[in-house]
Amino acid sequence: MIVVSNDAIFFLEAKLTATNITRSKDHNDLKKKKYLSGGGQWYKEVFLSDYDTLANKEKKYELLRFWLIGSWIANQKKSNFFLINLVRSECEHDIESRFNRHIKHSQNRKFIRITWEEIYNYINVNSPESNAKSMILSYIEHKTLGYNRLGELQSAFALPIKL
Repeated sequence: MIVVSNDAIFFLEAKLTATNITRSKDHNDLKKKKYLSGGGQWYKEVFLSDYDTLANKEKKYELLRFWLIGSWIANQKKSNFFLINLVRSECEHDIESRFNRHIKHSQNRKFIRITWEEIYNYINVNSPESNAKSMILSYIEHKTLGYNRLGELQSAFALPIKL
């Protein structure tokens, strides 16, 4: 999801059961060249690591793409950029440190991990009572991942949330 405000562009990479382990499915040198040369060689402006290390060895291809495209758009618009990785609380604990060591941060460009449970907590504590609040809280409380091997329904999120 992409959200644009007056002073920032947010790319939200939402994960439920999937991980951030992704590889370039196409090892086409022309495709790689476009990533490296496109946008006036924008890749050099926003990454510390080379393409092969990040896309294939570290398997962060999807995050690489979002960081490259989102930061370029934000730069063109003279706006702040935030790539937000939305995950369940028990997942991807070290994704910030793993991805951050490959990217160039700035005052106006950041990668952030946020959990579904943090969103639940924020809405629960800070939102006024309304039908919308009740609906989103109920959705998160009742969201499931399907059945486990024993035929038991699995809750998607670590609830109850500790306030």
